[in-house]
Amino acid sequence: MSLKSRLEIDRLFKSGRRLSGDYFTLVWEKNEKFSYGVFVPKNYGPAVKRNRAKRLFREAIRVNRHILGDNVRMAVLLKVSTQDLDLNSLNGEIEQLFRVIESRAK
Repeated sequence: MSLKSRLEIDRLFKSGRRLSGDYFTLVWEKNEKFSYGVFVPKNYGPAVKRNRAKRLFREAIRVNRHILGDNVRMAVLLKVSTQDLDLNSLNGEIEQLFRVIESRAK
């Protein structure tokens, strides 16, 4: 499920915990159901590049979601300094950070 409500997003950014990787920062908190949002800044590039980055993140989250379970709400914030994304390196980083979240969420 996607994270769309402005109130939920603001609440997550105020009270959530942060984890940083090479490509992105995750803001997360425990919740009763799984939901997420992918945020790419406008200065990352033209719309085509931003949309491709979002698609790659959504696919990496879909593949690695089984690690987290169903009790996490999170936001993925792409770092502007990231130039070229590829699915393999993104999958590895998401898997690593999801394992950290799973160990802390217990």
